[in-house]
Amino acid sequence: MKFYLDSADIDENISVLDYGIFQGTTTNPSLLAKKTNNRVKHLQKIHSMTSLPVFVQLVGESFEQMVADYEALRLQLVCFEKEYIVKIPVDEIGMKVISFIKKEYPNQKILGTVIYTAEQGIFATILGCEYIAPYVNRMKQNGINPFEVIHQIRTYIDQQHLQTIIVGASFHETEEVVQALNCGAHTCTISYQIFKECINHEIVKQHVEQFNLIAQKMK
Repeated sequence: MKFYLDSADIDENISVLDYGIFQGTTTNPSLLAKKTNNRVKHLQKIHSMTSLPVFVQLVGESFEQMVADYEALRLQLVCFEKEYIVKIPVDEIGMKVISFIKKEYPNQKILGTVIYTAEQGIFATILGCEYIAPYVNRMKQNGINPFEVIHQIRTYIDQQHLQTIIVGASFHETEEVVQALNCGAHTCTISYQIFKECINHEIVKQHVEQFNLIAQKMK
């Protein structure tokens, strides 16, 4: 399974989405706020560059506000259910919103986000989330073993023969990505910076330069 690009930056999306290793773009309010003051127009710009799905997080401090946000996005973004995947935090309000959307709009795909515990991940699968996003580095910062959490969720998914996809998220080091995959994440969403660090290792650069020098001498 391919990765997702965690970025609301237009140039970053243009730069790497055609590499063939990404299957969509994930955004969140923090990423969007850095690039725009018009969420809808910016999401439309990102989606116009690719036929791949774009993830958008619902916002609101209450059930009513989050449902209203969802309804507004459905009106403002064409073919919302087909082209956009909704991200909803798996807390008490979020679970209520997930249940509502799954009942009223069963074709809408949902990613349960801000996952810090195995229990959250399990609840999200029970509610019918197609995706869940454990926050790897943020768990580490709060004294939680993210890889054990991912392993526990994956064990439950496999035992119950569920189709929920674990999307590892929140990485500060390239090694965390590999560890998340080894512990059971089906895929990961990675920032542009993490992607560049993965492929631009200094030793690799040195060897490529050596090969090019040798090739020039052969000419």
